[in-house]
Amino acid sequence: MKLLLLADLHNRVEGLEAIAGGYDAVLLAGDIANFGGLEKAEQILTILEKHCPLILGVLGNCDPSGVEDLLQERGALLDGKVVEHQNFNFAGISGTEPSAFNREKEYPNSPFLKSLPTIKSVLKPNSPFVFVSHQPPFNTSVDKFARGQHTGSRAIRTFIEQTQPILAVSGHIHEAVSTDKIGRTILVNPGPFKNGLYATAEINGTCVDIQFKSL
Repeated sequence: MKLLLLADLHNRVEGLEAIAGGYDAVLLAGDIANFGGLEKAEQILTILEKHCPLILGVLGNCDPSGVEDLLQERGALLDGKVVEHQNFNFAGISGTEPSAFNREKEYPNSPFLKSLPTIKSVLKPNSPFVFVSHQPPFNTSVDKFARGQHTGSRAIRTFIEQTQPILAVSGHIHEAVSTDKIGRTILVNPGPFKNGLYATAEINGTCVDIQFKSL
C-alpha cells in the first residue's frame, strides 16, 4: 500500500500535479483551504482524483464548511467514518480542540469525545488501519511548537493508545515535521504543503516506511 500524505495545503495547487501519481490512496490531514477559496479546494481534489483511485480527507481549523460539502460530494470525507480499501481500514476525525498545554485535563467540550468512541466501536479487532486527523496526539514530536510546548489532543492520544493504528497522520503544527511512535503506531506530520512539503508512506505487513519530500 503506497500513500501520499498531504496536510496544510492552504489552497496551494502549484506542484500538486507533478507528485500525485503512483499511489493507492491520498490522505489529506486538513486545512485543504484557507478560510475560503473553495475554487482552489475543488481544483486540488480534481487534480488528485485524476491520478489516484482513492482520496480521503478530514477538515482542519482553516477549512470553511464548503470544503466538507466538497469532500462529501466526492466520497472523500473521512470525518467520523471507517472506510475499507485493499484490505486496509482508514478512519479519521476533523477539526481541532483547544491546545493541550492550556489545560491539565481533557477539555470537557472536546468535539472528539463523541466521534472517537463511535469510530472505535466499528473498527474490526486486530485489523490494520490508518488514522487521519488534523490535530496531532498530545505530547509527541508531531504536536510540538518550536518553543517546545505540546499542543495536541489528549483524546486523540488516548484513542491511538487504545486502538493502535498502524499509521496515524496529522498536520496543524507546521514546524513539527517529524515522525514518532505511540506504542506500535507510527506517527507522522508530513509538513505544510503550502511550503512545498509532503510525505509518502509504504506499508508492507506491519512495516511502515515514511519518506519526507519537498518540491
